[in-house]
Amino acid sequence: MNHNISSELAQQLQTTIDSAVDNAGIAGATVAVINSEGTWFGASGVSNLETEKILNPEDLFNIGSISKSFTSATILKLVEEEKLSLQDTLDKWLPDSIISNIPNFQDITVEQLLNNTSGIFNYTNNPQFGSDQLAVFVDGAEIDTSREAIIQNYVAGEDPYFAPGKSFEYSNTNYLLLGMIIESAAGNSYKNEVNRLILEPLGLDNTYFMGDEIPEKVLVSSYADLIGQDGILEDTTEAFSSLAFTLADGGIISNTQDVARFSNALFGGKLLTPESLNTMLSWSNIDEKEVEVGGDYGLGMYEEQTPWGEFWGHDGGAAGY
Repeated sequence: MNHNISSELAQQLQTTIDSAVDNAGIAGATVAVINSEGTWFGASGVSNLETEKILNPEDLFNIGSISKSFTSATILKLVEEEKLSLQDTLDKWLPDSIISNIPNFQDITVEQLLNNTSGIFNYTNNPQFGSDQLAVFVDGAEIDTSREAIIQNYVAGEDPYFAPGKSFEYSNTNYLLLGMIIESAAGNSYKNEVNRLILEPLGLDNTYFMGDEIPEKVLVSSYADLIGQDGILEDTTEAFSSLAFTLADGGIISNTQDVARFSNALFGGKLLTPESLNTMLSWSNIDEKEVEVGGDYGLGMYEEQTPWGEFWGHDGGAAGY
């Protein structure tokens, strides 16, 4: 699918993605390109290994931590509405049942959650978390996946990485907490606020959340080698579809078209005020430390130098995606 680009360029793009899928040995991939030369949406491979259904450019998948950019933009929109401040501390918005498990809660700000300088332990780094998730898949185990339980079971009792604002450490817990702060400040659910402030204004009609009813025909199946690490891929789609606790840090389901349109609107100044966008793109640069995501981290966004220029954005991954 292309608009305003030559058939020759469209073919080059398709050949490139076909080659990438073959070389990587994956089921499939979708790509969206929006630039001054035009728009191209492409796909290669299959969306289901069993049925060998052809993958389409508009098919949906879990975008993982790209969700953090949506969460950050939502926070900044609430700041624009004067419903909260980036300098608010955790105890202003979160209940005692949560903050009592967070060291230094009285000194940690919303901004430090956004740019991962809070020092709060990353719940996905707790070995017990990984064991419990595997038990859900292998044994059909049922675990409490409320956000309160995640904090209690995988964060409480863990030492902070450092004092607030003193260094950088990527932590999904930061964004789990931001989802709760959005709900507290807005008096609305995280999903409803993302819809109100981002999806509806931008017309992103193909973006959903884990736990939503999603048409199976457009949801790409996810695969991962979880059992035995033997090179055999297991279908993880259904097993992890119920883990909706992770919405704000990695639970949005979308397609490359909507994600590209979101990015285009965000960086094009159609979503945030210039002041808010500049704040989002204020890189922490703490200790001149290159963060593991590749470059300097801002607010739910990072920058990286590439051979083609400076990159702004976020990557993401989930079980099988």
